[in-house]
Amino acid sequence: MHALRQQLSLNSIPVDRSHPFGLTSGNLFIYGSFLTGSAWIFLGWMTYSIFSRFLLAPLLLAALVGIVWCLRQTGYRWLACALLAGTFCGAVLGFATAEIKRDEVRAVELGYSGARAKNDAARLGFTNAAQYNVHIRAKAEDAKRAADQKAVEDAQIAAETMRLVDLLCRESADCYGNKFYRQATAACEAMVQRSAKYDFKWTNGWDESKFEYRKWGDQERGTIVYAGDRLQLQNGFGNWIVHRYACEFDPARNAIVYFNLEAGRI
Repeated sequence: MHALRQQLSLNSIPVDRSHPFGLTSGNLFIYGSFLTGSAWIFLGWMTYSIFSRFLLAPLLLAALVGIVWCLRQTGYRWLACALLAGTFCGAVLGFATAEIKRDEVRAVELGYSGARAKNDAARLGFTNAAQYNVHIRAKAEDAKRAADQKAVEDAQIAAETMRLVDLLCRESADCYGNKFYRQATAACEAMVQRSAKYDFKWTNGWDESKFEYRKWGDQERGTIVYAGDRLQLQNGFGNWIVHRYACEFDPARNAIVYFNLEAGRI
């Protein structure tokens, strides 16, 4: 009997058998809030329905009450508190997202490009999207006209700059001669080689020019004389003789107008 009474006494000691995943009324409330909050996060992203605006507010209130209740618990209930806190944050995110998306779609329905355009219209004092869109188109057209005008002015400045550079270059035989050096010397070199009665060879190095000298032929007409002495021609006895050569090039005609080849150096 004594042993039986002792056993009954032990069984009468209250034991907290609850755990974080137990189906108690408190935990059911927490789990339900968590699942509902997750659903409203998805709803907030996927819709701008007006229902999300009114139904999320009670959910936020319920989550706050649940957090207060949960903070008074002990033991493993901290896990449930964490879940409830996640529900609360999710509900806030869902509510904010639903509001932003609702405003964005509402602005598009009113004829604006988005919520930002609608807010800009209100700031500028426009009462409807049509007036604001007319203002935006006029502003864009003004910007385009200004850009086109600037492009025209830049082109005129560039053309005038090139004209002045050409005028300055026209005063120097070296500068003006450099502009037509390639076509002038190619034509002159061909004429020199055709004039050789026997064999010929150029004596300039790979990094040296065959036409080291240039001067005005007729500055008023703009002709340039290109000359050099880096050539040897073979005579009838097989001897190599140094020769000098000169070509006068007319840029207006793109042709050699005078050619001279004779023995000796410049």
